[in-house]
Amino acid sequence: MLVLEDHELTLKQARYFGQELRLPVVVATGTASGGLITSHQLPPALRGIAGGASMVNTDLLGAVRTVLLAALHPAEVPAAEVALAKVKGRRSSDRM
Repeated sequence: MLVLEDHELTLKQARYFGQELRLPVVVATGTASGGLITSHQLPPALRGIAGGASMVNTDLLGAVRTVLLAALHPAEVPAAEVALAKVKGRRSSDRM
């Protein structure tokens, strides 16, 4: 997800996409956001999200490139989490 403004609802939506859906979030600042985000720090709401968050301040093309690369190489899910998801997803007919 590419974030181009730092309004509260935008950051809430970005946090949902990054934490719950595990999508990578890229915040465009400075010239990359057209001047809509002037801060050069990652918003606190996006720190530590599961999908990962980064900032780009070069240009819009650089921000889009970062989103695409992050989507191609998502953060790896720990093996314990994958095993837990498989156990929870079992149907009663699968049990012996």
